[in-house]
Amino acid sequence: MTQIADVLALLRSRGVLGVTPLEALEHVGTMRLAARINDLRAAGYDIETQTWTTTATRKRVVRYVLHEQEQLTLDSQQDRPEGRRPSPGASGRAVLLAAEWSATAGSRPR
Repeated sequence: MTQIADVLALLRSRGVLGVTPLEALEHVGTMRLAARINDLRAAGYDIETQTWTTTATRKRVVRYVLHEQEQLTLDSQQDRPEGRRPSPGASGRAVLLAAEWSATAGSRPR
């Protein structure tokens, strides 16, 4: 997988917790998270940038959160057994990418 795909999988697996540059360095091995986020935005992904300042050191910290909405059609709702709603969270593709990421995470250089 490329760094872009690795960052996307990490964003999906972290959900609303988002990803900081330090986490991206630890899990993906990229020191240029902002550049990879820019690449993903250019590809059409909706990624929010959250910033805050720490109280102890007064340092600015950035976190990126991926916003994805599961698209349901009327036909897909009719195929679902009665009383069953779509589960919240990641789509099947996101789960697959997260599984691929976690399976290969042990082989990444730290």
